[in-house]
Amino acid sequence: MVRAPGTDERGQLLLVGAIGIALVVVGTVVLVNGLAFDDSISTRSNQDALSGAERTVGMIEADLNTLAREVRADVEDGGGDFTEAFRENVSLYSRHYTNLSFDNGIVYTNVRFNATETDKGVVLNQTESMDACSPRGRPLFRVQPDCDADATLLQDVSAIQDFRITVEDIPNGNAKTELVVDGDGGTWTLEIDGRRGREEVNISGGGIAASGSPYGEGVVIELRPDGQIAVDGQPEFEFAEGVDPPYEISLNNGDGPGFGSSLAGTYLISSDGSYPHDPDEDQPEVKRPTLFPAVDIYYQRRDVVYNRTIVLNETGAR
Repeated sequence: MVRAPGTDERGQLLLVGAIGIALVVVGTVVLVNGLAFDDSISTRSNQDALSGAERTVGMIEADLNTLAREVRADVEDGGGDFTEAFRENVSLYSRHYTNLSFDNGIVYTNVRFNATETDKGVVLNQTESMDACSPRGRPLFRVQPDCDADATLLQDVSAIQDFRITVEDIPNGNAKTELVVDGDGGTWTLEIDGRRGREEVNISGGGIAASGSPYGEGVVIELRPDGQIAVDGQPEFEFAEGVDPPYEISLNNGDGPGFGSSLAGTYLISSDGSYPHDPDEDQPEVKRPTLFPAVDIYYQRRDVVYNRTIVLNETGAR
């Protein structure tokens, strides 16, 4: 549980358990305590100090990514504003690092929410059928207006925070949907092939078939925090492997011999990209919330001061 804004339940940072968060904090603090970052490059230990600085920031960033995921999940379950809830929980997190005394000196670390550097993104959430596109009431993998089956979903994407596709039905004899990621270095394609007579769904990413194919209707394809695409919970392949951002992400449907239309289902994609269509259309639902919160990390040990601003990406997918 995280602390919700406006409550008196202080000290509830993350429900990884009080012991769990204490171990995370102590582990990071021990590393910070050994850090001797200095602008001078005249001593033998500077290379080790730089490596220590990178490790320290990496551990704090991992902590804060976990915090952001837990805050977002708590807000989604109970309602509320993510930005304010995250700001308050970052403040609670920071208190665990301040004024810590060690045998060889005092270490002070402070973490602050940075509203100026925080990025708002776009969330595309198709949850309902489009009547004009789907007379039988099934949600198709399409974009309004004009029931566009081959359309660009997102442009100028450098980071993805959430990605989930659920295949609900194979409406015709054969149906096919492709999610195409174009970027620096080439194209990566997620292919979803459905065969109505067999009620089978075959999935491949970047030309690699998922190990559990064929799947039945209701199969869920989603992006994990480690950047792997999982099919029904089983990691199968790396998202956009071999392709670097910025990405353009598109839907292609019914493309191929014997494939007449798109599959039916829902999708949710959130990223820092832009949506090149009219956001007032019914589907997909388009929102622009805070997706990538920024934080300032301040570290001081004796006469050493270290500052850095990081923008968090909860999935780690780039």
